[in-house]
Amino acid sequence: MNTDLPFLFFWNPERSLLDVDTILDITKNVKTYKKGDLIVSAGTIYENFFLIDKGLVKQCQSINGKESILNFFHEGSCCTILESFQKKTPATSYIVAIEETELFSISFDEITKLRAKSKKFNQLFNDIFIWGSAVIVSRLKSMYEKDKIKAYEDFLKQNKQIVQRISLGDVANYLGITLVHLSRIRGNYKKH
Repeated sequence: MNTDLPFLFFWNPERSLLDVDTILDITKNVKTYKKGDLIVSAGTIYENFFLIDKGLVKQCQSINGKESILNFFHEGSCCTILESFQKKTPATSYIVAIEETELFSISFDEITKLRAKSKKFNQLFNDIFIWGSAVIVSRLKSMYEKDKIKAYEDFLKQNKQIVQRISLGDVANYLGITLVHLSRIRGNYKKH
């Protein structure tokens, strides 16, 4: 297990918001995915919340048969298909492992029980959803950014720790531009 993860306080006995039995129960739900494995499928109701221990995933949506990357999540972060998780509706997007990934899965029901047990955990989970909403708003703004050089610069700033692990094709897809356009931007960016 990665020992420097921000979410480790969930199950670090010295700093935990949870009791040891709960921590042991959650850490049993670790699953490993290979590069390219589908973690969450579009069209299914998904009631799990993930804490990424190791690896990198992308959340995508298929629009007219073409993959559109919505976001990237890496070790130390959490992810889910928010609308499916909260509303119990079929997911409109899907999550794929970009590299070998280990994650902990916590069900909606388990989280509901934990929230009822602990005010601190309830507040933390509320904060996670507020953060998730801010990520979505930020992503929407970046999608409509007309200056793609600025969008690329923002992408680099926000993804320093993972940018070397993402293919240029995925970066271009995320920015909503062609690979050729990305190459031009990168060429101009390196000159400055």
